[in-house]
Amino acid sequence: MEIEALFNKRMTICKNCPLYKETDIGPVCDDEKWINTDKRISRFPKIGYIRGCGCKLNFKAKNPASHCVIRLW
Repeated sequence: MEIEALFNKRMTICKNCPLYKETDIGPVCDDEKWINTDKRISRFPKIGYIRGCGCKLNFKAKNPASHCVIRLW
């Protein structure tokens, strides 16, 4: 898959995720939130929840070797 197509596909998924956060440095995976497999969000760690990775999505989504912290891609 072409890098630009991969990026666009991944960013579409990210923009629909509750961990997506727009910042001054661009979109990030919000590391101030935790999420479970039902996409429920918590502001605090809980059993069965995974913390947002904090990655800059403009870079991570272009890297074919990268993956989403909750395995959406």
